[in-house]
Amino acid sequence: MKNQIPLPVKAIVGVLLLIIISYSVFFFIQSTAVTAITASGSVEAVEVSISPEVNGKVVEVSRDLGQTVAAGDKLFGLDGAVMLAQQKLAKSNLESVMAGEETAKQAVALAQLQYDTAADTANSDDIKLRTENWSGSNPSEFDQPGWYFSLDEEFKVLLDSEASAKTDVETAKTNLTSVEERSAGQEFLSAENRLAAARVGYVIAQDVVDQVGDASDGTEMNTEADSNFEDAKTELADAQKEYADALSTEGAQDILDARAKYQVAQTRVDAIQAKILTYKTGDRSTKFKLAEVTLAQATSQHNQAALAVQVAAANLELIDAQVAKLVVNSPINGVVQMRNVEVGEVVNPGTIVFNIIDLSQLSLTVFIAEDRYGEISLGQRVEVTADSFDGQIFEGTVVQISDKAEFTPRNVQTSDGRKTTVFAIKIQISDPEGKLKPGMPADVKFIVE
Repeated sequence: MKNQIPLPVKAIVGVLLLIIISYSVFFFIQSTAVTAITASGSVEAVEVSISPEVNGKVVEVSRDLGQTVAAGDKLFGLDGAVMLAQQKLAKSNLESVMAGEETAKQAVALAQLQYDTAADTANSDDIKLRTENWSGSNPSEFDQPGWYFSLDEEFKVLLDSEASAKTDVETAKTNLTSVEERSAGQEFLSAENRLAAARVGYVIAQDVVDQVGDASDGTEMNTEADSNFEDAKTELADAQKEYADALSTEGAQDILDARAKYQVAQTRVDAIQAKILTYKTGDRSTKFKLAEVTLAQATSQHNQAALAVQVAAANLELIDAQVAKLVVNSPINGVVQMRNVEVGEVVNPGTIVFNIIDLSQLSLTVFIAEDRYGEISLGQRVEVTADSFDGQIFEGTVVQISDKAEFTPRNVQTSDGRKTTVFAIKIQISDPEGKLKPGMPADVKFIVE
């Protein structure tokens, strides 16, 4: 009969095998399970520093440390006596220049009326001129009657002719200067200048002879005056002869031709402008021009007055803005974390006197190792716990993921984490009861769903 293993031994062996198999399965599962992502950081809140925008003495402080404020609540006020006086002065100045503008506006209206009256008179003259053209005779060279072309058409032609004639004058003037500068005409110009001087000298010598002749005892004076007159007479004759000789030169003829062209061109411009004035104002050119100038001056003064109103209004607007800054209000809902001002103190722009914290927008920034970065996504839920509230879990949401890796910051708690580069993850915390406070340490666990 074969030896059989006792039943108790079989039972013990079976139990041992079961234990070995269970441990093997457990360690296999543990080795293949994904470790949850956790991190630590400090609670943060939106914080706004309050500074005055104008300098002044504090006359009122409406909020104290730890008090809750709403957006728009008054925090403190500054003394505004000087600014209010400036505001009053600016208002008075604006009213004054506005009255001046109204006066200038009325002056423009009056000048416009005078101008319109003068224009009506000129139009009446135009009608008279047109009706005269109907019955008047035309030069034999004209095929059309005098009323064939309208006054507006003739006036436009005159304006075009004026522009062309002015161009001709400038051309003729330039040509004359060029001709006079040539060496061929220098002899003629010299003779011409000498003749002009000789004529003046002759006339003066003649006047001296006449004046000395009236002296009661002026024998020596008469002799000297007569001698000067004979010299002037001789010089005039010589100058006249030199000028006559110079006239036959080519340079002289060029200069005289250029002068003639210039004079004719200028005379043509004068004639056209006279005709334009007649067409524009009739026989009452002085009154029309006066009305035109008066209107222009009145319009210019009104424009200056309007500009003065704009400047005064801008100055008042600036002072109003400064007066509004005498009262400083809270820009957000929150709690006064810091108050650094008392009544009677003088504060300057840029000096931080209040800090307001918005406890309704709590956040937490943690750092995740590079090898776990891909497991985090925007909107992902997280669980936040704080040492001050043992066992309580606060809900959170990932709202920002850094796009750039950085060296591990000092507040990373694990030694392994400090050896790698990390990505910053910002989490928005839901705390409707207002338990969490800025600066509290907190732990985060990312939920994988």
